[in-house]
Amino acid sequence: MNIIALTKPSKKYIHYGCKHFNKDRFVKIKNCNMPWNKPERNSGLWASPINTDNGWFDWCTCNNFHMDRLNESFIFELKKGSKVIEVHNDTDLDNIISKGLCEYTYEYPWHTDDNVYFDFEQLVKDGYDAIEVYVNSNRIYMSLYGWDCDSILVLNPDCIVEI
Repeated sequence: MNIIALTKPSKKYIHYGCKHFNKDRFVKIKNCNMPWNKPERNSGLWASPINTDNGWFDWCTCNNFHMDRLNESFIFELKKGSKVIEVHNDTDLDNIISKGLCEYTYEYPWHTDDNVYFDFEQLVKDGYDAIEVYVNSNRIYMSLYGWDCDSILVLNPDCIVEI
């Protein structure tokens, strides 16, 4: 059970929407002020593991979403030693909850006891570089609602190594 991994540089990710990573365009992570399991729009860098069957390209294709943005992409890996929160299964989800890495923080009409929310700004302060989620169970999908496919959210632009 690997909740927090120090990544090996062999894992590759793909980001769609531009041809190269430009650190100057990276928007600092900011929490969203609504009950949403994502940071403020356009902050951080989203990508999918290159060899996943449930990645961003597949999700966009199945949902006819932003098809025009799938023509450009770049591949990257994380620097060795990057601090990554990994959610691969329900046990990992339980462990990140018990370790206080995400909490039940909002009381809105659509909130359920199963929803959990990351404090993205605090994770950056605590030295985390990324969050990687594999949406391979209904519980993960519902608890981290908004993470629609296997993806990584890069919190720290300094951990990116473009290939």
